[in-house]
Amino acid sequence: MNELNIKLNKNFPEFKLDIEFSAEEGQLISIIGPSGCGKSTTLSLITGLLPLDDGFIKIGDDDLSSMPINERKIAMVFQNYSLYPHLKVKDNIAYPLKIKKINKKKRYAEASRLLHLVGLDGFEDRKIESLSGGECQRIALARALASKPRLLLLDEPLSALDAKLRGYLRDEIRRIHDETGLTMIYVTHDQEEALSISDKIIVLNDGHVEMIGDGEEIYNNPTSLFAATFMGEGNLLPQQIFETLPENRPFGNVFFRPEEAMIIEDESLPVPELLPYSLLKGLNVVKVEFRGKHYIIKARKKNCDILISSNIRPKSNVISVYIRNRSLKYFNN
Repeated sequence: MNELNIKLNKNFPEFKLDIEFSAEEGQLISIIGPSGCGKSTTLSLITGLLPLDDGFIKIGDDDLSSMPINERKIAMVFQNYSLYPHLKVKDNIAYPLKIKKINKKKRYAEASRLLHLVGLDGFEDRKIESLSGGECQRIALARALASKPRLLLLDEPLSALDAKLRGYLRDEIRRIHDETGLTMIYVTHDQEEALSISDKIIVLNDGHVEMIGDGEEIYNNPTSLFAATFMGEGNLLPQQIFETLPENRPFGNVFFRPEEAMIIEDESLPVPELLPYSLLKGLNVVKVEFRGKHYIIKARKKNCDILISSNIRPKSNVISVYIRNRSLKYFNN
């Protein structure tokens, strides 16, 4: 198995990047974090566009950090596509093979195969200027695959596209990943994108790793307040505003996701589950938003804002909610 092991250390005048992670061969790893946290810098260090101060980039027994850029067998898909406007689609895709002096017939045969893989059969002779943004992104992906890389990097490849097209193309990227078995590192700032397609997610903050895990682990069991609040909406409330809690901690606040709160408008009715709950009473409804399949209720108690996701619209302006105890997380800041 060619396991990926990466340790990167780079010092800048006002910023230090120090991260370490590993992945199994064939995994899709997403790196996510706010602007300026070091996501794109990480990719530049892996490709060799920036030199390391210390660390390594290992695939199996090979340390790529000691190799020239052109020998690392790493391909990258950029946010702005970086296609050659004067070349037809087939020539854009075949360009890495031309550099390797593969003959024209084999180059074009491979370009056609990759066009089929990315769902663009028959686009060989199209001009780049005639393509949509989504088509350009798939051509860029096909060109990256043409070089037969050991590792594929994608730097926010869908951020310039509209929401519906992003949803479609992220599914396509996952499909192509599964069909090729290629190890991929995918940089994004979109939490839903990372949660939906990744085998492993690395949450970055200010140049260091906050948490590593699969989507369910990071969303449901965050190990830091930053990971909890960055990877989806949530509530962070002082313990004293709860009527009941499973335990009182000597420090900190209580965090829970909006969908873990269940509105109770008639407290004489039993809770329809056999799980332990904590109680918040006397919440004033500030706003109700209809989101199609559910409502987002914004409520307030003792100057604390509380977000609730519910299948029902509250009938009263004052509500109580039960929160599943197993979903409560305690943070000391």
